[in-house]
Amino acid sequence: MTASEPVDQHGFVLTGTDTVYGSHLAMFTMPQHRYHVVIEVDLPGDVEEKYIEAQEEDPKSPIIVVNPKGKEMLLHKMLEPAGFPAVLWQLPGQNINKPTELKAGFIAKARTKIYDRAFDNNENYPDKPRYLVFGADGEAHISHYMTKQYDYQLLAQLAAVPTGLTEAQLKAGVLVDLTTVTENHQPTTDPLAPHRNTELAATTVNGGTQVKLKIGPTRWFDTKDLNHKPHHADETFTDYLDSVVV
Repeated sequence: MTASEPVDQHGFVLTGTDTVYGSHLAMFTMPQHRYHVVIEVDLPGDVEEKYIEAQEEDPKSPIIVVNPKGKEMLLHKMLEPAGFPAVLWQLPGQNINKPTELKAGFIAKARTKIYDRAFDNNENYPDKPRYLVFGADGEAHISHYMTKQYDYQLLAQLAAVPTGLTEAQLKAGVLVDLTTVTENHQPTTDPLAPHRNTELAATTVNGGTQVKLKIGPTRWFDTKDLNHKPHHADETFTDYLDSVVV
């Protein structure tokens, strides 16, 4: 985090049932959003119940927790123990410009920070599609390792706990490379779309352990917002939402 970053709204796409995780909605062109962050989210009981209920009723519409307009904060301030003021949105058609508000007026907290990495424009794309694998309580999830513009953000739940990883590795999060899948960066496409409910081979980035991942439902796939070109240099996500809401 740098001193030049403005306070803003920061959304986290939710995944998981017994353990709930949030993946930060990143944006390459805004300094305050140039982070790949995954957290274990602590929600009040009634809010978590509403999230689970809404996810079961409409599993194709992502659910995010976000600090509301007027309560803009620095991202890393939101990850501190005190948490952040929050609302729970569901996004029918994955349209962040027209959210359905499920709950408001509560405090969300980052119980555990699983992953936190700033983007580096000088970094090269990995040779193979790279994902962070994490989970607990018999569930596991993957979050795409974003590199630089142009790229995609993808969060998916696995259909089964991956083989080849320990519970400790899943709890801490581990990076793996998919060995039989290719990806495009321009045009940017979802490389996992043809592989839903199939098992894919992977290796851990550190150590080269063989892993099997059975791909389940997508929680979020995005190229538009991630690669968005701001209208002016100091634009915030709050400004962006205001400009596109009809």
